[in-house]
Amino acid sequence: MNAAHKQADVIIIGAGIIGSSIAYHMSKKGISCLVLERGAAAQEATAASAGMLGAMMETDAPGPLVELAVASQARYRKLAETLFEDSGVDIEYTECGTVGVARDEAEKAALLQKCSFARDFGQRVDWIETGRLLELEPGLSPDLLGGVHIPGDHQVQSPKVALAFRTAAIRLGARFLEHTPVLRLLTEGRRVAGVETTDGSFYADHVVLAGGSWSPGLLTGLGIDLPVYPVKGQCYSAILPEGLKHTVFALKCYLMPKRDGTILVGATQEEAGFDKSPTAQGIAYLHEIAASMVPAMKKAVFVRTWTGLRPGNPQLKPFLGPVEGREGLLLATGHFRKGTLLAPITGEMLTSMVTGEALPLDPSPFTLRGHGLQ
Repeated sequence: MNAAHKQADVIIIGAGIIGSSIAYHMSKKGISCLVLERGAAAQEATAASAGMLGAMMETDAPGPLVELAVASQARYRKLAETLFEDSGVDIEYTECGTVGVARDEAEKAALLQKCSFARDFGQRVDWIETGRLLELEPGLSPDLLGGVHIPGDHQVQSPKVALAFRTAAIRLGARFLEHTPVLRLLTEGRRVAGVETTDGSFYADHVVLAGGSWSPGLLTGLGIDLPVYPVKGQCYSAILPEGLKHTVFALKCYLMPKRDGTILVGATQEEAGFDKSPTAQGIAYLHEIAASMVPAMKKAVFVRTWTGLRPGNPQLKPFLGPVEGREGLLLATGHFRKGTLLAPITGEMLTSMVTGEALPLDPSPFTLRGHGLQ
């Protein structure tokens, strides 16, 4: 590879949905991007993602994370059209809405709290008693204590979103190198100037770390202990003849109807290192909760099971932005269960950080200092 191909304005480490979104948004601004991926593009957390756009479903209290989630969710309707024009890929944006159900008093209290704080963010989360709930989604159990309807929480196909970002970015000039692990970050004094890979060294004005659960390993050489770790999520899919009209969720499980006629059921949350093995215990756990919400799931036809490693962290909010004392280094990792939901706003914010344009939201709560680490 010649020297010109080993230089870019920005190097992005990681070609999942986050890294691909950043490459797309930066490429649209004329920034030359080189995306390096340790394996195949979008085959880790992105491939396992259900594709929920649940700004309300995935948040439990007011704060900057809700603002980030609502802002990103609002971009998807237009983004679906733009990405189709730019890539030819249909991301299957589906406005099905979401129903949250209460199986006990604790879940009821949590959903009522969600109704309260949602209003502060201009979101609709309406409490519904059991009778009306069954009219809205007839397959639900009559033993439920009621639930909420969230008409604004929709869904997409995460792998197709990542593919659309990647395809459009490449058409705009971005380069993606798969099966090219980054071994270490290259520094010039306190500045991060590039990366060393199994295919040699690459240099850029900015390096964006978007490696999901694998991100911390590249920072230890800089003396940075990033508290991002893999959280194993097991899922399965099944065919339910009656189907579902909405995504249905309880405290520890969700059922999501997909366009291919399957119901996606997920997901466990296990701190098991980098183990991706599905287990009978994990799937049985999910199936028990699924059947408590939708009794017909007991007779659903099993299709398949899979796992993914989501990048968790103690505060369950992403790391976004520069690292103090390390010029040229930007973080975009630790999105946990919200990678698909937050991909659009993450791409926009990282692009603005590079161009110097006004940011759509204040990034300070998501920096290392915002996480209480600097």
